[in-house]
Amino acid sequence: MAHTEIQSLINGFIEPLRKEQCYTNEKTLAHELFELEKALTKSVAKGSLLHKATENSLFKCVVNTAKLKLSLRASLNEVKIVGINDRITNSVEAKLMVSATGMARALNRSNAGFTIEALKIVFSDEEVSWNGCTEESILAERYTLPTSQLKGSVMGSVAVIASENTKMVITVTAEEILELARLNGMTGNQINTEFFLVHTLKRVLKNLVTNNESVQLLAEIAGELDEFLFQNKNSSKYSSKYFKTESIDQSRQHIIDNQ
Repeated sequence: MAHTEIQSLINGFIEPLRKEQCYTNEKTLAHELFELEKALTKSVAKGSLLHKATENSLFKCVVNTAKLKLSLRASLNEVKIVGINDRITNSVEAKLMVSATGMARALNRSNAGFTIEALKIVFSDEEVSWNGCTEESILAERYTLPTSQLKGSVMGSVAVIASENTKMVITVTAEEILELARLNGMTGNQINTEFFLVHTLKRVLKNLVTNNESVQLLAEIAGELDEFLFQNKNSSKYSSKYFKTESIDQSRQHIIDNQ
């Protein structure tokens, strides 16, 4: 794909995106399309797959990014559009990958009546407790993460979802993450912060009961990507590969902001 072809593709997206009414102003639309143009140009230079993706799949990724109130700007580390071979249709499909930061921000911006109050990896030398439970009003109850049998310092991860008078706590143990890594063809030392927290937020999505369109869209995107990668024998290591992340040992504290 030559530069003129990329520019033609971008220009062809302008009117359809306006009709979708998913961008609040023309400036934001221009910035997002510029980010897509940069990604496609980089793909051509590197010989990767993104610039070979179908137009429909690229367009869908841009629309869904806007609907989640996220941005394609790489500096924000929220989403990434990648090209993946579809062995069933023998085509390249653009897929939207949402980072842990992006997932948390999308949930916090969804106006679904709750926020991600905390999201972090927990170590054995930390005391983790909170007041409240998953279904009742806040009580003076103490809850501590179960002790992990994993040799090492990582116990697991925790996400706290706060709504009016209620807090829902979701945990993932180190053993569960190790099993997910094994299923994805990864070894324990390949597990990083991004992999850990993305799977924690996927569990959050599975436990949320809501009709909110943004939350449902986020769950749909995550589920479709996992299914697509499984069908095409690809690994979800893609998530860790494309986002800025750090090793577990470097992550003593990881609280997602409310931007």
